[in-house]
Amino acid sequence: LVLPTLQGYLSKFGGTSSAVGVANAGFSAGRLLAAPVYGYWMDQRNTGEVLLFSMAICAICNLLYTYASYVHVNGFLSPTFMIVASRTMLGVGASVLGVGRAYIAKQTSKAERGPYIAILCALQYAGFTLTAFISMIDFGGIASLSLTKYNLPGFVLTVAYAVGIVVLLTVPNTLFDPEAGHQTNSERRSLGRSKYHNSSQPYLMQLEKSESTESLAREAEAAQETEAMAPGGPAEAAGKGGSSSSLRKLLDVPGIVVIFILLNFTVRAVLATLETLSTYIISYLYTGSTSQKVWRADGAPFRVSITFTVIGVFGLIVFAGVYYLSGHFPDRSTLLLGLGFILAGLGLTLDPHDGEGLDREMSLARFEIGVGMVWGLGYPLSQTVVVSALSKVLSKEQQGIWMGNLASAGSAGRILAPTIAGGYP
Repeated sequence: LVLPTLQGYLSKFGGTSSAVGVANAGFSAGRLLAAPVYGYWMDQRNTGEVLLFSMAICAICNLLYTYASYVHVNGFLSPTFMIVASRTMLGVGASVLGVGRAYIAKQTSKAERGPYIAILCALQYAGFTLTAFISMIDFGGIASLSLTKYNLPGFVLTVAYAVGIVVLLTVPNTLFDPEAGHQTNSERRSLGRSKYHNSSQPYLMQLEKSESTESLAREAEAAQETEAMAPGGPAEAAGKGGSSSSLRKLLDVPGIVVIFILLNFTVRAVLATLETLSTYIISYLYTGSTSQKVWRADGAPFRVSITFTVIGVFGLIVFAGVYYLSGHFPDRSTLLLGLGFILAGLGLTLDPHDGEGLDREMSLARFEIGVGMVWGLGYPLSQTVVVSALSKVLSKEQQGIWMGNLASAGSAGRILAPTIAGGYP
């Protein structure tokens, strides 16, 4: 919601493109650092506390962002500094995607998890694809609230988070109950470990067969919990000094977890690179010029916003397909199909004749189709499988911290890849 107007907002106070880069990097860095902490907090306490803290931070940061023009302390605190600082702290507050994924994993069985993960991924996807048109709206402003089209997104988000806090505290829910869980979602670590370390089959093939054995896992865990609570049992032993053992159990995961995290890092890196470069490439191919004045005069910003809005709508349709068909196709097939679309789309965006003039360079349609294959096809298919498959190899107690690590890896990709790509002329 904020990104389309961020550059214009900073430029009002003398901020340059470097300030925009620092603000975006600060937001991703905040998410990178906070995601695992929130996940661990959720595992040890409950989901509600994490969400309440997160929304409070986000409401405060968006309020500071909205009224950054009123901040000026002896030349030290400037509006530009406040905008960058609020965006960085907002990244810390907004890093609860992993918490949402972990909560779904704890509340659902493996068989029903895919559709709910698809819904969560679709909501996030809509947020960063369907808001591109906002920069095109000619908002006149509200003088009584000191609102312009540049700080209006911050005000809207402040109100939204305030409403969210009220709803969280007043509407009955189980988010603050650490013991709340779906009746069909009980998984025993020892069972998962033996099943997913079988070298005779690939992990994803085993995941697809795991739903049929969940009832056995539930019975095994019930027996394990009874034994743990008995006098002299594991629970009593843990109370005598098992905190380090508990941490080791959280970190003891199958090796495929690393593969899922690397996949998420790579996919996010690709998306962030295209997000960074697409505006410039589309504007150049549309106008034949590298001048931003020419881009504005010829309507290039509108073309960019329309391109990403159309891709966003198409991607949501794909997510809807994933929601309805996730139980009918193997995870490995969906993942391979998604990665295939990403590779094919990247191939279309590569231009061996770059810099040789429009008559020899790739066409605008080819580039937009390539971006559409990555954003609108590859990402919805691969991301849903990566998240849901990761959740299936984790125990209930490991969901928060490792979903946080997954989100953290995605933020790392969003920081590193655009930085590297931006270093090339």
